[in-house]
Amino acid sequence: MTVAILIIAIVGSLVLSTDNTVREKGIWSDATDVLSGKAAEQAGRGARAPYINTEQGNMLVFFFCLGGVAAGFIIGYNWRRLLVEKDKGG
Repeated sequence: MTVAILIIAIVGSLVLSTDNTVREKGIWSDATDVLSGKAAEQAGRGARAPYINTEQGNMLVFFFCLGGVAAGFIIGYNWRRLLVEKDKGG
C-alpha cells in the first residue's frame, strides 16, 4: 500500500509539473518571489520591492534574534505562571 502511494505521488508530481512557473524561471529561483510576481501581474500590477528588505546585511539575523528574545520572554513568563505559582482557582 505504501509503495503504491509513493508511486502515485511521484507520477502525479511529474505529470503536474509540466506547467510549473518556478521551473521556468530557473531551478535556483525563489518560489515566493516568482509566484508573488506572477500573482501581481495577473492582478494588473507590477511587483515592487518589499518594505523591509531583509537581504541587506544582517537584517534577517537581527529579526530572527528579536523574535527569539520575544518568544523567550513569553515562554519564560508563562513557565513561571504554570510551574511556580500554585493554582489558586482550583
